[in-house]
Amino acid sequence: MSVSTRFVRARARVALLLLVAIAGTALVFAPGQAAEASTADFRAAVAADHPAAWWRLDEASGIVAGDASGRTAGTYRHGPRLGDPRVAAGSTGTAVGFDGVNDYVGIASTRALSPRRTLSVEAWIEPTRLPGDGRFASIVSKRESWSLQFNGRRLEFTIIQPDHTRRRLQARAGAIVAGGSYHVVGTYGHGVQRLYINGRLVASRRLDTRIRVNRNRVTIGAWGGRQEFFRGKIDEVAVYDTVLSPTRVDVHWIAGSKPHKPDSRDPNPTPSPTPGPTDPGAAGDPGASPDPGSSAGPGATPTPTVDPTADPTSTPPGDPTPSPTDAGTPSPAVPTPTPTIAPTPVPTVAPTPTATPTPRPTPTPMPTPRPTPSPTPTVAPTVAPTPTPRPTSSPTATPAPTATPAPTPGGTSGPRKGMAAHFMWQPLSDTNADLDRMKAAGMSYVRFDVSWRNSEPTKGTYQYLDKLDQVIAAVQAHGMQLTMTVIETPSWANGGAGMFAPPTSASDYASFMGVLARRYASRPGMVWEIWNEENDPHFWTTGPSAAAYTTMLKAAYTAVKAADPDATVLVGGILFNNTAFLEGIYSNGGGGSFDGVAIHPYTINRAPGDTTSAYYGFKNSVPQFRTTLGNHGQASKPIYITEFGWSTANVSDATRAQWYHDAVAIADGWTNVPGLGAYTIHQSQFAEYGLITTAGALTSSWTAYAAAK
Repeated sequence: MSVSTRFVRARARVALLLLVAIAGTALVFAPGQAAEASTADFRAAVAADHPAAWWRLDEASGIVAGDASGRTAGTYRHGPRLGDPRVAAGSTGTAVGFDGVNDYVGIASTRALSPRRTLSVEAWIEPTRLPGDGRFASIVSKRESWSLQFNGRRLEFTIIQPDHTRRRLQARAGAIVAGGSYHVVGTYGHGVQRLYINGRLVASRRLDTRIRVNRNRVTIGAWGGRQEFFRGKIDEVAVYDTVLSPTRVDVHWIAGSKPHKPDSRDPNPTPSPTPGPTDPGAAGDPGASPDPGSSAGPGATPTPTVDPTADPTSTPPGDPTPSPTDAGTPSPAVPTPTPTIAPTPVPTVAPTPTATPTPRPTPTPMPTPRPTPSPTPTVAPTVAPTPTPRPTSSPTATPAPTATPAPTPGGTSGPRKGMAAHFMWQPLSDTNADLDRMKAAGMSYVRFDVSWRNSEPTKGTYQYLDKLDQVIAAVQAHGMQLTMTVIETPSWANGGAGMFAPPTSASDYASFMGVLARRYASRPGMVWEIWNEENDPHFWTTGPSAAAYTTMLKAAYTAVKAADPDATVLVGGILFNNTAFLEGIYSNGGGGSFDGVAIHPYTINRAPGDTTSAYYGFKNSVPQFRTTLGNHGQASKPIYITEFGWSTANVSDATRAQWYHDAVAIADGWTNVPGLGAYTIHQSQFAEYGLITTAGALTSSWTAYAAAK
């Protein structure tokens, strides 16, 4: 299947819940509800995500740049050209032309425009001239805080830290050309900085910091109103104090790039003034979302001593182009927009160890699930299929009697080789294509994630389980052994503390695990991983706690075994060689509540055979965890490596290709290690870890891993 065909088919599946209440001339959206991408107009899509400010720039005269959110109007300075033809085809208004000399829009600072931890900036642009090398042109910025701009010919999204350090993320030169029309979005928060063009992720990297807060005004078309003036048209500028999810970015692009169809019912819609949810994926997005916590808050991990993406300078944006190490990881150039270009969701999350006495380097993040919406409801067959599944009543089944733990797999030399994937993020056709490719490469193991938050949006109602049915069936039809990690807390289960804050009551998570285990009890070989990297503050935002995790593990284990005595229950993937966390589970009485242990022995920039670090080692990972299990008389329990790998932000693809080969050779000498999951399949789902490019080409790492015996 061609890339463009996959994009079109993926786009056809993008559907989000629309709830529109007509009140006078306003569209009012309840928090978390969003427009259906293929039919709703751009205005509704933006309004659904509750921008902190939204300057539509559609005035025909005057000096006031209205804010459609009703909060912070701006002022046109030095006579920019009003009433130009719109850039966003789906918009009903006009755009503003800037001369690149001295005109701009000035907006007073507000708290919502000065977020510390999460930010999204969006605009539609049609530049008529790009700056030369070493020069800048600002689209929208807040001086000494953040900026969406051009750095030479490269689109750049910059976050400025409290110490004035610039964190620049760039697209490739040529991704935007003068005369083209583009939708551009920069997002930051929860450990990841991202840049999109026309709905497609073009650059991303790990970044854990705070945004510098100040009282400088926001300016459109200039940096501070004094320099770096933009030449061309700007349209529909919005700033959010939340993180727009990849799916929501795509919804905005789709709606905005489609020609507007007048709607007599709604001549002038405006967003509800009610702030949107802080959960960046809560706007009806069925996918998982970035970590709503912040490593800059309580329980945060210290700034790592090694940060390959750091910009050591603190120069103003007008200074020369930053070093390549601070430019993020751009993807190939993006053409002038057409509605057939579709993005692929990108996840977040990065391993950051929590139990070590000294600061240590932090790897580039791994994603968090962002499943593709399921096209039909999960339960209640009387409900007709709709583009977006609606929650239905809880599945009912007679609970199986409590049983003793099932025998655990293992005992043979060498693990099943496979991938850590994100099958719930993508269409089933893409999943089958991935499984075909894996099988052809001799792989027979896969681990993927399931979102509790998306599957049980309100207590006792379930959705997307029909898609999970299909994915599990596809995996097993390909002869693969599977492991599923169940993560993300729905807001009803923890008071809205964020998807990676644990539930207030472990019984709620256990109840959902029981639903899943009961649903698939008739299928052989079900392996459930309880949470993911619970020793990392990105996935346990209240602060990693072996005691709290053990409470949840015990409850989940009991529920799963009651529903399916033959299922295997694993401790969630422990990040790095943090055997102390496993000791903590034993100390809190959890030794009888798991059948095996999942581990994630990332080494950052060390070869798999390097044993100089006990904490960041691949070769010494299984032996160390085996020793800990043995110390408690459980050395026979299996150890699954459900994630491992290397980021090209830290090593070259040629280097990691050799390392993947070496890692398989090392793992082949281990016993009772049923699965080995390389992270991850697609660069489109995470650029720096993926083994298949956005164009569908196999990297050297894929080839080497597939060939390794």
